Amino acid sequence: MSGTPTPAELNRPVPTRRPLPAQVRRHAAIALRLSQALVTVDEAMSSTQGRTTVRTTNALGIPDPVGETVAAIDRLTLARRAAESELMLERTAQALEASLRTLEGAVAQWEGGRP
Repeated sequence: MSGTPTPAELNRPVPTRRPLPAQVRRHAAIALRLSQALVTVDEAMSSTQGRTTVRTTNALGIPDPVGETVAAIDRLTLARRAAESELMLERTAQALEASLRTLEGAVAQWEGGRP
């Protein structure tokens, strides 16, 4: 073999991959954005910044900044929304896996019935 393609090789059709369905591209894009948003939430949760704080003190009346940070309403809301998003990602993954198993089973059955 010389490494130079023959005229027959040059003229053969080049296989092309079909484009992903719009739903797959949309799902992948949203899942990636959601993943990036969850990283942002993790960074925000580790920050001591918060817009709404609850002034707390210990039993001696000394200010408790840790309690203020933990009890901040915006921080609690953010944590709840992040947990809901993570749960939705898990449920979506489970639904996709179930759909894939069903489809693969149908394809296997169809191929098994072919002559």
